[in-house]
Amino acid sequence: MNLFDGAQSHEGVHFGDFTIPLSERHPGGGGQVRIGIRPHDIKICDPDSAMLIGFEVEVVEPMGHETLVYCRRGPITITVAAEGRTRPMVGDMVGLRFATENLHLFDGESGLRK
Repeated sequence: MNLFDGAQSHEGVHFGDFTIPLSERHPGGGGQVRIGIRPHDIKICDPDSAMLIGFEVEVVEPMGHETLVYCRRGPITITVAAEGRTRPMVGDMVGLRFATENLHLFDGESGLRK
């Protein structure tokens, strides 16, 4: 599970210079939150596609049926489980698409699920 902290607003959750929009099932509000998302709920796409967040590939770990790709943007590192044949190169810029309906949102202070 990828876990990282951000600030929630009506636009989504902000992490430095990028924002992940929230699906309609997540409550509105503000304040500090922790986001959880599984590696299988993130897709690697062309970094020039609209509505994607660009990350740099740091590690590529082929596992046979899938490839774990470790990506970084600023202080945030995200693990993506890609199809086995998807093999970006270390140093490549990739776009990530988050399945926002599968995000887990937690209160930043109490840790309780929102």
